[in-house]
Amino acid sequence: MDKRKPLLPVKSDFMFKLIFGDQRNVDILAAFLKSVLDLPNEEYDRLTIVDPHVKKESEDDKYGILDVKVHTRSGKVVHVEIQLLSENSDKTCYSNKYIIRVEPQKQVRSAA
Repeated sequence: MDKRKPLLPVKSDFMFKLIFGDQRNVDILAAFLKSVLDLPNEEYDRLTIVDPHVKKESEDDKYGILDVKVHTRSGKVVHVEIQLLSENSDKTCYSNKYIIRVEPQKQVRSAA
């Protein structure tokens, strides 16, 4: 009889954040992002995990917490979210997929 304790799946929210949301594991996060994103390799040289809370920008916005939020070397913001919903769910979502979105860079205008 196998007496080993069962492992928690990486797809669980807790384990995903524990592994990929810790700056000490940034090399693991970089390898994961390289496998799913089409960004130049140098973007992964200096990943910084930042506060995953999504602030409301208007009264109608919803407050949220991402699984992982990352800044790349050039300042791109990457939102990483894991969704594990059944195919029968009423919510619009991909089942057993990682949802990753790179925010477009905001133009910074200098004051003249």
